[in-house]
Amino acid sequence: MGDLERDTAVERTGEGRYRAVVSTDWALLGPVGGYLAGIALRAAGAHSGLPRPASLSCQYLSRARFDAVDLRVECQRRSRSAAALTVLMTQRGTPVLSAQVWAIADDIAGPEQRLSHPPDVPAPEQLAEIVLDPQVAQRTTAAATATGTFWRNLELRCVDDRSRPEEPRVHSWVRFRPRARFADPWVDACRDVISIDTGILPAVAMALGGGGRFVAPSMDLYVAFHSPAAADDYLLVTARGTAAGAGLLSGTAQTRSPDGTLLASGAAQFLCRMLRA
Repeated sequence: MGDLERDTAVERTGEGRYRAVVSTDWALLGPVGGYLAGIALRAAGAHSGLPRPASLSCQYLSRARFDAVDLRVECQRRSRSAAALTVLMTQRGTPVLSAQVWAIADDIAGPEQRLSHPPDVPAPEQLAEIVLDPQVAQRTTAAATATGTFWRNLELRCVDDRSRPEEPRVHSWVRFRPRARFADPWVDACRDVISIDTGILPAVAMALGGGGRFVAPSMDLYVAFHSPAAADDYLLVTARGTAAGAGLLSGTAQTRSPDGTLLASGAAQFLCRMLRA
């Protein structure tokens, strides 16, 4: 079992340069994309000197291995309230991921109003935990990505929502193990990044129904952070597929706290290729 804070930690090796180790505890077919993005986010946070992230946009350039990665962080613009940073992650000289991160101060005065409303779903305590093994996976909406060590890091409780067949959505209560939340906002934001990243493809697969077997490596991921870290163990992840065609798949997802506060929202696109029978 992994530990999110430990496994996304970065070590400063020079001016704007950091190093991390990609842990085998965060594997599906390879290192989970949202986990790699979390490492890049931590590097941006370490370099920015600001208390919390506002957004993350990353592009996956090549498949990473479970080994050390080097990160180069540059500040493109800085003010008292915000900083824009770029992160390049490489492994043995090969680019793995590039990311753009906005970091912000925590004393910015602005309007406070809830502009979106949470779905009406049961509380996590009312749902049974799903144990994702290859047999159980065949009966869950997460079947497309249900193997690997990654799922040992999560407690997962899914909601079967068929209220809108024309817009299939996947609702999942997620709690990280062995620690559920983190005092450092940059670490806690990694919960949102990983939950959004891993929630989208199962939602797309559910929307496709019996659309055949395919492979869909991640091309990019975008996450906007809307509220500071929630003082709750569970995140409600709502994901849905938005488009499939021309060799591409896409979807969106949101994370909320149990009181309905929107914590983060995001989108991802995948390069899709059908497998021959």
